[in-house]
Amino acid sequence: MEILETIPIYTVPNWTIFLIFGGLILAGFCAAFLNETEWVGFVILILAIIITLTGIITAIIYRDTVFSHNEYIVRISNIPINEFIDKYEITKRFEYSDVVQVKEIVKK
Repeated sequence: MEILETIPIYTVPNWTIFLIFGGLILAGFCAAFLNETEWVGFVILILAIIITLTGIITAIIYRDTVFSHNEYIVRISNIPINEFIDKYEITKRFEYSDVVQVKEIVKK
């Protein structure tokens, strides 16, 4: 197997996703349990909306800033197919070529 190019793959930071879902969960909690209160439910709902919007805006701003993994453009040559399947996952095929883009399988 001949590696022709290494491509770093970047993704969104995890904390932005936690902000979005935390705000949505807090808004759902307010809608379910605090809708009979006079001001407390409304104030917490406004905070939940602000948290959710902050998470969405930061996800847009910090898009593709955290390194996730490397992908490789390879030409498959003298490697046993069982070894290749165990170590790599094909993410992209190029038409009319013997070149594929793969990523390493991380075993947990």
